[in-house]
Amino acid sequence: MELFNSYVRGGIEEMYEQFIDGHGVTADEYLDRAMDVMETFKDELDDVDFSDKLESLMQG
Repeated sequence: MELFNSYVRGGIEEMYEQFIDGHGVTADEYLDRAMDVMETFKDELDDVDFSDKLESLMQG
């Protein structure tokens, strides 16, 4: 159970850093960060190959 709790606390800390890290964040910047995090999470759930996604973005 302690391992599970540690894992959850680490996830919460990671989310905090992604959303809140950096003082003076505007509402628009916060929303942009939230969208980036949600898109990354969705890609991970959909098992997106990030090297393919990166290559696609680089080609424009």
